[in-house]
Amino acid sequence: MIQSAFTDHLSKENFIQEYEFLTSRKAALLSEITSNKISISTQFDNMESLIAKGMESLEDLIEMDICLTKINTFIAMAFLNMVEDHEVEFKYLTRLPSLVFKLHMNKLNILKSITLNGKDNFLSKLPIEIKFLQQLENLDLNHCALKMIPKEIGQLKSLHNLNMDYNQLNAIPIEICQLSDLEELHLRHNHLKELPIALARLARLRRIDVAENDIAELPADFSRYIH
Repeated sequence: MIQSAFTDHLSKENFIQEYEFLTSRKAALLSEITSNKISISTQFDNMESLIAKGMESLEDLIEMDICLTKINTFIAMAFLNMVEDHEVEFKYLTRLPSLVFKLHMNKLNILKSITLNGKDNFLSKLPIEIKFLQQLENLDLNHCALKMIPKEIGQLKSLHNLNMDYNQLNAIPIEICQLSDLEELHLRHNHLKELPIALARLARLRRIDVAENDIAELPADFSRYIH
């Protein structure tokens, strides 16, 4: 059971998608990022070798997972090191490793805006450590490949604007209803069938965009939010 919990995220198909995304942007990545270039290039070499082997063994899958975590950590840290104010726009990420939060919590703690546009990133999930960003006011995750949002997002008590347009969400966690400062919620072009009714009780909420979803009809409580 323990081994299953440790390895059930090791998906060869997902790893190949991450590898192909990163490889297609390798030149731009290395030209824009100045720190840890040698370490990043080493991880690309390691990933290329694992792909060539076919990643048929559990050991290869674990090694690929480690490589992807390392390269994403180096990329995220490079962008955080370039932050001069309270905003950061990440590029080239396929995951946001937990290690980033452990190494850069001082910088992450003061951020008020994070953008992870899917046109520059390939992000399928968020880490539960997102809950530590207590100063965050704007979280833009549009056009990513997100299939779910962790319930810990409900702990972002300063959040004003949450943009999850053009993702692959089938549901949103009820904990979003705990975001008492939320003013705008963008959920256009997902696979949602309904919204938590408690959203309608958020005092500061003034706009919800749920166009291009699978919602047949919204309760009357939401009529004042839809524009």
